[in-house]
Amino acid sequence: MAYFDDANKGFTSIFDLLNSPIQNLGQRVARHGNLPVDVYVTEDGRYVLKADMPGTAKGEISIGFNDGVLSIKAAHHSGDEVGDHQYVIHERESGEYERSISFPDVDPSTIDATFDNGTLTVILSRAQQSQGHTIEVH
Repeated sequence: MAYFDDANKGFTSIFDLLNSPIQNLGQRVARHGNLPVDVYVTEDGRYVLKADMPGTAKGEISIGFNDGVLSIKAAHHSGDEVGDHQYVIHERESGEYERSISFPDVDPSTIDATFDNGTLTVILSRAQQSQGHTIEVH
């Protein structure tokens, strides 16, 4: 049985090596609250991240990029306070949301973000691969 356990370990690591960078983007570095996102790659190779944030004001969203990690923070307030009344159903949440995702091959100077109708869209261009060159020895 140990033989199969060792074989399975090797088999899994082969598949881990074959995973493309986009498949690994789903790994969360940090998450607080519920901020689900979709990330896809366009035909020209750019990453596009979309997050639905209904009820969030544009000014309550903070986006940063540091050491290859895109961080999104936002606050959402349901707004309707009922004072001394007792809720019968209270499903609309208020709180802070945070999501960080690794994009190791992105050029930070090209990141663009828009917020329209409650949807945050972040476009990240991949860094240009450096072209090798010959160095002459003097």
